Amino acid sequence: MTTKSIRERIQEEEDLETPKKSIVAEPTNLKNTRSCYFCSTHHLLAKGVIGRLLGRNEFFCSLACKDKVLSPAGGASRARLFR
Repeated sequence: MTTKSIRERIQEEEDLETPKKSIVAEPTNLKNTRSCYFCSTHHLLAKGVIGRLLGRNEFFCSLACKDKVLSPAGGASRARLFR
């Protein structure tokens, strides 16, 4: 048996613990990234493109991803789609 009280042993354990690093390395970086609507990968907002889709602004990582969603299939003009 030890001669130390429980309170002393807990205090010693707390002193030995090292502070854990935060899961989020830079909290300000989260505000600068968004997930691409088409490919679902995170990219910086400054390097992406915003497109209007169904009345909402959606983020696309590139013009290619935006065109895959917003351009009509088969290369038809937009005027044909709305007749």
